[in-house]
Amino acid sequence: MELQILRNEQNAVPLSFLSDDEQYNQLLDVLTEIKILTGALMYSGAELLVQTEVLKRFLVSHPEVRLLTMNEIRHAFYLNNFGEYEKIYRHYNRELNAEFMGDVLLAYLSMKHRFKVRAGADIRALLYPKPKPTKVLLSDGDYYAMIQNDFEQYKLSGDYLIFNTKSKYLFLRKKGLIQLTSKASWERNYLLAIQLRANENLSNNVAQKERTFLYNKIFETNFIPRAEHRQLIAQTRRIIYFKFFDLLRNTAIHRIFEEVEF
Repeated sequence: MELQILRNEQNAVPLSFLSDDEQYNQLLDVLTEIKILTGALMYSGAELLVQTEVLKRFLVSHPEVRLLTMNEIRHAFYLNNFGEYEKIYRHYNRELNAEFMGDVLLAYLSMKHRFKVRAGADIRALLYPKPKPTKVLLSDGDYYAMIQNDFEQYKLSGDYLIFNTKSKYLFLRKKGLIQLTSKASWERNYLLAIQLRANENLSNNVAQKERTFLYNKIFETNFIPRAEHRQLIAQTRRIIYFKFFDLLRNTAIHRIFEEVEF
């Protein structure tokens, strides 16, 4: 079930990234499936058009629901029927409405959040496995969508659930959207990365002891091993990536690649 949640999240485009027509047409298919699954009622003719349009507007009005994919929305109702939430929301022989959809989707979001908090390391392993010999080339459009999605997620819940920032950082550097003004600027962020790595709380006791020993040695000798230096570079890039998001938010930028010239 949890693996399916990740697949549904990663293998389709979030609701907010679809055009109005795509939102309407795909939602109509999902609502028809929910009707069959739950026994809920749907109107016909002109009233069906109004019902679908109102439910579409309802879904995109919620900041977290609008980031769900249609696959997730569909799956949420299957999980409800299987009793995977704290209660089963039943809607047999009643008109499909916003109250029922909101109850089910909020229950899904709550379960998804608990799962990601509980299994953060496992999620990273599933989403970003060790690279295989074959390399998938991403287009500029792919990067635009991923970075914009990260920005939306960052505004909602910070950086905790945003992973694999290296390639997106390098893409922004290549496009000139992130510029390093000086060596001193990089060094300040690198020192911040050292502080974060040194003070990070790890869930594994053995790993925590190893990290503490490593940084006690680093602070004593002023020597950073090559492997840890690579980790610090990755952490520094991550810090700069999210500082870029802070700058966008502070200057009221919402659609990065539409509102920023580069």
